[in-house]
Amino acid sequence: SYHSTVRHRSHDDNSSSYSLDMEEFSEEAVRYFVHAAYTGETPPISRGMFRDVNKISHVFKVSWLVKRLVDLFSSFADAIVRPSFNNFLFIFEEAVFAASKLKSRELVEIAFKMIRLFNWREQFISEYLVNLSSLSHQQLDLVIELAGIDVLFIVKPLTDQLSNLLESKMGISENFKYLINQSDISSAQRKHPDLMDKNVLTHSRMWHWTSR
Repeated sequence: SYHSTVRHRSHDDNSSSYSLDMEEFSEEAVRYFVHAAYTGETPPISRGMFRDVNKISHVFKVSWLVKRLVDLFSSFADAIVRPSFNNFLFIFEEAVFAASKLKSRELVEIAFKMIRLFNWREQFISEYLVNLSSLSHQQLDLVIELAGIDVLFIVKPLTDQLSNLLESKMGISENFKYLINQSDISSAQRKHPDLMDKNVLTHSRMWHWTSR
């Protein structure tokens, strides 16, 4: 039945096994996985169901289905004809999940390629960091990776946020500190000295980052 616990045995170690509670996943995703596993068929899949099916496929090491899901993810990305934050948010978040939870980088490459194709890195990062305090380090790491050498894509939204924090005398969030410490701010200073000399973020690095 759907509401059951499946016992999975590792192919690498005959003595090891673990339980997977299928209630973690939507019934629709479980049925899709079972149908695909038995028939080899992978009909179109919804965005809402993709993550669950992808996770189950990785857990059970169904390599052919994992590969097929990468192709399906590519079709989601290729279907983006008009760039929007919400469209890119979906492929970025699925990439973060796959990289951090499933240790798979394929979705990251697809998501980054599509965001770059539309020249949307700066706008996406700016909108994504609006909710900086609620993001995980895994999400922030991929933001840094997406920005690459263009550190200003991160500097600009952080500058706006820091200016607001200074005005309101609010403390600096841990995620703000993390992003500052992990980003190559010195690179932005070298490439854009005139801009960075006037940037409040540059001088903020002399702060005591112990604001609670």
